[in-house]
Amino acid sequence: VDTQDFFSTDFSGEGRIVGASDIDNGQFSEELQIQGSALDDRLNYLAGVYYFDESGDQDFGWFFLIPVSTSQISADTQSYAVFGQVDYQLTDALKATLGVRWVKDEKTFTIDQQLTPEVLGFPPFAPLINPALSSVALDNDYTETTPKFGLDYTFETTGVLDAALTYVSVARGFKSGGYNGIAIFNLGDAQTAYGPESNWTYEAGVKLDAYDRRVRLNAAYYWADISDLTSNATVGFSFPVANVGDAAVHGLELELTTVPTENLQVYWNVAFQHGSYGRLDPTSAPAQAPAKWGVAPRVPQVPTYAFTLGFDYGVPVPLGATDGRFKFGFDWFKTDDYVTSATNDFVASPYDRLNGYVGLDVGDHWDVRFAVKNIGDNYDITSGSRNTGTGGLGGFIPLPPREMLFSVSYRM
Repeated sequence: VDTQDFFSTDFSGEGRIVGASDIDNGQFSEELQIQGSALDDRLNYLAGVYYFDESGDQDFGWFFLIPVSTSQISADTQSYAVFGQVDYQLTDALKATLGVRWVKDEKTFTIDQQLTPEVLGFPPFAPLINPALSSVALDNDYTETTPKFGLDYTFETTGVLDAALTYVSVARGFKSGGYNGIAIFNLGDAQTAYGPESNWTYEAGVKLDAYDRRVRLNAAYYWADISDLTSNATVGFSFPVANVGDAAVHGLELELTTVPTENLQVYWNVAFQHGSYGRLDPTSAPAQAPAKWGVAPRVPQVPTYAFTLGFDYGVPVPLGATDGRFKFGFDWFKTDDYVTSATNDFVASPYDRLNGYVGLDVGDHWDVRFAVKNIGDNYDITSGSRNTGTGGLGGFIPLPPREMLFSVSYRM
């Protein structure tokens, strides 16, 4: 897969702070699997190997009232993995799962930077500049083994209960390390690679179908212990990704779907979650949040709650020689506030969005639909940074305004 991308972003909204990027990226991946069953189908197994290769080049340029710098970045990744999983039916109701994955990532990174002559002597930027540092080259390998354990128990159905399953699982996750390529005035952040992040996740849940499958309830509680959490931060005129320390995120997820009548489906999904830091690197952005911003550090992108409530309604309609179905639906999404980055300097306020559609199915193949996203045309900000007077570039990213879409689709 080859990707070419260009963007230019005005962080000030007034043409004063602009960053532009030109990317040429290519990647290739291949996976081979073997799977089957044994022991009178009580044992199911899967094993395989995976290979991934990616190479990318990026040219980056910055403008801060005057042209500031240009950078040429090159990054290469090769990843190898071997994995396997077995499911064994201990009894007719109880199933055990055991899996393991070994992965090795080999990464290289280079960046060369040129500062414009005007910037080298421009007083506001002079303390940020290290003219002697004009290039960085890094080479890192990351290896990890991630196991998974699980138990599923299927209950006998009785009364109004059509199906019931409960489960517990324990799994280790891994996210590879990487590099900081956003360099405006100097390559200080680019000199150090950030390391891998890992976590142990524990989950227990239940899945129920009842009343002739007109009611479906899924519930799950999870706890994730994260080691060496990698987070983005805005520190002055740089945007480092760093391992800030350890954190825990736990929460409860509920999904309820009901079909009160043949034509109506109502659904409700909600998540309650909480994140907290354990060990923190004292030099990290969240550790410095109390002194800089007067707030206790919060784990980024973890709202206390978020939910979606919606319905779909449809009725058959005659369309001459064929059958049709008229349908419409709405859904309402709402989320609590959350901090957007490890810096803890910017809090995205609570927001909600209402979406809807109306459509017509024609026969078994055609579908005509008119949909509207953000019916209320709300202006909601989901990410941003404080302005330069308080240590950041300023600026923010809003969600799209009201969007309308008309589509015609054909199903084979």
